[in-house]
Amino acid sequence: MRTRRATDPICPVCGMPVDLEKAAGTAEYCGATYYFCSHRCKEKFQAQPGRYATEPR
Repeated sequence: MRTRRATDPICPVCGMPVDLEKAAGTAEYCGATYYFCSHRCKEKFQAQPGRYATEPR
């Protein structure tokens, strides 16, 4: 089992950390790349990206 790293991205839909090696997919929105823990989260994001996207940091 792998431990979570501070650099792991967070799924914008459910807030779970995403292991880049096991990510269910990615999406681009407003110049940012988002990583997803499941295909369902990716589908929800793609349906309403403005609802889940965060402000650029």
